[in-house]
Amino acid sequence: MPNHLLGVFEEQPWLYVFTDSKKADTYARLFGNFLTNDESTFIIKMSRENSLNMINELNRRGVFGVRINEGDIGWFSTVSRLFEIKDYLKIE
Repeated sequence: MPNHLLGVFEEQPWLYVFTDSKKADTYARLFGNFLTNDESTFIIKMSRENSLNMINELNRRGVFGVRINEGDIGWFSTVSRLFEIKDYLKIE
């Protein structure tokens, strides 16, 4: 189940997606600006289908791209390219 954070990279809004809570928590603690006032990690967990729907909606609201497993051996994509990759790979 993907875990999500919103952040800014090179002056563009990005959605940070992690494939598990431990990766999200580690990244949030390393960079600190993803922590709540009580220093817990502010993440949103959801199914892949709901995640893709949210990514689509956030793109309409100005989110530029998605960074997956940032800080680990991750990758990134603009939102439009992400959906092109998904369609190319025939991922449901």
